[in-house]
Amino acid sequence: PRNRYSTSPVKIVPARQGNKALSRLDQAREIAASCGWLTRVSPSFRNAVLSAAQLVRLAPGDTLYRAGDESSGIFGLTAGALRVSLVPGAQGAYFAHFLRPGSWFGELPLISGLPRIVEISSAKQGEVLPLPRRAIDGLIRSDPETWRWIAVLANDNFQLAVGVSSDLMIRDSRNRFIAVLLRLGGYRAPGADLDARQEIDVSQEDLAAM
Repeated sequence: PRNRYSTSPVKIVPARQGNKALSRLDQAREIAASCGWLTRVSPSFRNAVLSAAQLVRLAPGDTLYRAGDESSGIFGLTAGALRVSLVPGAQGAYFAHFLRPGSWFGELPLISGLPRIVEISSAKQGEVLPLPRRAIDGLIRSDPETWRWIAVLANDNFQLAVGVSSDLMIRDSRNRFIAVLLRLGGYRAPGADLDARQEIDVSQEDLAAM
């Protein structure tokens, strides 16, 4: 089927579709629960998020959403890597950042009521756990503290945006290059494993733009 979040076809694996699919969904839930945003929310909210999320498989080049799209919910990346592209007016999209497993994103339109302002696409084969807007609305109705946890996610991603802006202001090209690579590799994220080796799927053209 064609994913409603994208104009590119991706395979949606229901929560119950045989042992293999269920096992992969469980693995994705474990990844989402063990790092990033969901480690800093209440256990009840974390369980509600993971119970409502489906497993979506992505092929390289699949687009989850584009700038100007209405909110369809939020997403948690559990495998692969996603490209975050900015769309400044008529200049066209340019690559600004990588999202790695454990990242959650897409919350801003929930807060602002405005369309999305960035484009998210898959850099490689991967998997995400979408939390649909209708599920979020249900969580808010049953527990208003849901807004607190959305605010925590918004703060995480605001700090990331500040880091991107900070890198752009580094005047020395060598130091800016190092800072961008460290950020793209996830080494400057809270709780990052500084000894881990990361693969960064980025072209020289993308690096030059950053």
